Amino acid sequence: MLFENLEEGTIFSSDELMKTFKIAVSGEIRKTNTYNCLVIVTDPKNGVYKDTKLENGKILYTGKGLYGDQELVGENKICEANIPIYFFGTIEKEKCMYLGKVVVDEFPY
Repeated sequence: MLFENLEEGTIFSSDELMKTFKIAVSGEIRKTNTYNCLVIVTDPKNGVYKDTKLENGKILYTGKGLYGDQELVGENKICEANIPIYFFGTIEKEKCMYLGKVVVDEFPY
């Protein structure tokens, strides 16, 4: 895969992320058909999503949607697909850091 050598801690501007992965410039879950992978960019400071890194190295990802229980439709359903998922965290406006490649461990809800 093209991104296997991507190092955790690498900083991307929004524009670099968009060009590198061939994804939309906005949205928390972004699928790239060009590379058949998923990019998740989370920002725990924005108050909309409450993504939490757990002590055992797992990330509880709430999914896309602002209200009520999230459903496995649209971009959320893509998380079920057996494709690579690259996880990024926003560090400041228009900049994010690569946190690592993740896999779906379970759907708890």
